Amino acid sequence: MTKTRFYLDTRNAEKGKPAPLKIAITKKGQAAFISLNVQILPSQWDKRSDKVVGHPNRFFLNTYITSRKQAVDTLLLKLIENGELFNMRAVDIKARIVSELKCRNRTCRKTFSSPMRPNACADGVFTSFCRSFPRRYHTRISVTGW
Repeated sequence: MTKTRFYLDTRNAEKGKPAPLKIAITKKGQAAFISLNVQILPSQWDKRSDKVVGHPNRFFLNTYITSRKQAVDTLLLKLIENGELFNMRAVDIKARIVSELKCRNRTCRKTFSSPMRPNACADGVFTSFCRSFPRRYHTRISVTGW
């Protein structure tokens, strides 16, 4: 069984310095970590609820990390559905997920940089949010590195 969870990697972080937040993929005792490119202090992480607390951008960060975990879980379900997950190790799963997410972001950047019809996204979702999304969140998306 493959599990995903958040992991605040304090192994190399100095005391009082931010530590990277990652998604841990565990299968048969092996773990692989996907970086979320989020750095927070250990005091700003609630391990029980898996949420950022006491951070000025906690609402954005919680939404971001939840959406990233959902994307990873969705890809895991697709691998199970296709029967591919059973023969993969944790590091293989990580490599596959990271490559899938990078591919999605390239498509996303192309979609957002191309001219769009008013009130319409390329994937058929109609909302006024789509047109303003690249201007508001372009820097936050490109920082992720996915």
